[in-house]
Amino acid sequence: MKQLQIYGNTGAVIMTSIAAEPVNRSQRGHTHGHLWSLSDGTALHAPYGQLVTESGTGRVCCHLCGRWYVSLGGHLRTHGHTADSYRETMGLCRSRPLVAEALSRSIATRLGWVKLRREVDAAGIAVRPANLSSAQPNRDPQGCVGATIAR
Repeated sequence: MKQLQIYGNTGAVIMTSIAAEPVNRSQRGHTHGHLWSLSDGTALHAPYGQLVTESGTGRVCCHLCGRWYVSLGGHLRTHGHTADSYRETMGLCRSRPLVAEALSRSIATRLGWVKLRREVDAAGIAVRPANLSSAQPNRDPQGCVGATIAR
């Protein structure tokens, strides 16, 4: 059994579920059911707007094929997507990394983002991107739709 954690646009766990281990490839049939779909009928292996991660490994699930990856970036080309087009199509936050959390933390630490975030928080500085206008519908600075923006 696998424990799956589903993350919303804010990065918080919104659902945890238990799933059976995948069947050995040699035992798999040629068809399988999909639990979710896009409005155009594209079948999905994960819920729209949520990035599903595997609790034991931290790998992320590809919405389109259901395979698990430490990083989806390179894999998405096989489906004809870039990271940005995948996020948009699947309703994911533009700033949400498409990598396992451990890898994301490692990259952020190497690039100094963790230290920068701590310094900004300590200084009490509010960061607002120049391209964010009050005319844009309910988007937070990271581009997540549905967020409330303090003005």
